[in-house]
Amino acid sequence: MGDYFRLTRVGNLLFLVVFGCLLRYAYIIPSLEQAGVEVALSHIDFALIMLAEVLLAAGGNALNDYFDVQTDMINRPETVVVGRSVDRRSALLCHVLLTIVGLFAGFYVSFVLRKGSLAMMFLGVALALWFYSTHFKRQMLVGNVVVALLVGLSGYVVVCVDFAAIDLAAGSFVTGCSPYSHVWYVVCTFCAFAFISNLGREIIKDMEDVEGDSRTNCRTVAVELGLQYSKVVVLTVEAFMLVILAVSLYITGVMVMTIYGVVAVALPTLLLMWWVWRGESKKDFHRASVLSKFIMLFGILSLVLNYFITKG
Repeated sequence: MGDYFRLTRVGNLLFLVVFGCLLRYAYIIPSLEQAGVEVALSHIDFALIMLAEVLLAAGGNALNDYFDVQTDMINRPETVVVGRSVDRRSALLCHVLLTIVGLFAGFYVSFVLRKGSLAMMFLGVALALWFYSTHFKRQMLVGNVVVALLVGLSGYVVVCVDFAAIDLAAGSFVTGCSPYSHVWYVVCTFCAFAFISNLGREIIKDMEDVEGDSRTNCRTVAVELGLQYSKVVVLTVEAFMLVILAVSLYITGVMVMTIYGVVAVALPTLLLMWWVWRGESKKDFHRASVLSKFIMLFGILSLVLNYFITKG
């Protein structure tokens, strides 16, 4: 069972769950309740949405490992499970089953909410994960952008289903009011943060894996541009994230949030940029990749602080 957890990358799946649950229960619901609006989406339907996201992502991870055995044997042979403890047919079957169940859960909630576009979104995610593993990840920057977009999209889906449920229960004129616009703005800001920070991390991972990618004809940023120009790309992405953070903190205007944003996100991001610029070895870029994951987590955990500020 542990090998299948490694195959589906349980740690990354937990991040999606934390991101979605904090968005809904630490921000969306408290903000709407403060505006006198009661959410209409049941906890069960929300759990099914999260299940759909997690299963589709898990299936995509299994598929990626299925196609990526040769590259992973060069980059990180100690982590390879496909072809060893999990045979290739089982890995592919795992992808198929997880994707089918994930789509079924997503389609069910879409039917309940009478939201056909939501069903198409889940189908689009499944297709994007398939084409990522078979084509996109071998194209410069395309695979990085696809993965980052899917992470950001996971947060967008959360507010989308909650508002769709309110539309169904009370009419679409309700979600056109000012409180909803503010919720949309904040959620989109967090989705943008998740997108940009994940994009930077994906490029750093490509820099870490440049040897195996170059030997298996993967046209990543690091392979095509070299490490020095890849560093410039990463620094540009991270600098853009700092700009978004600064604007968001300025608009929020809450001193506690500003202090948290500077200490937990901005300063570690500056350290990350320094590590990337000075990095030369696979170990250096791995360290930067790990730090970028913690920066993403710290950014999302600011929702907890926002919850207590709202309640206070």
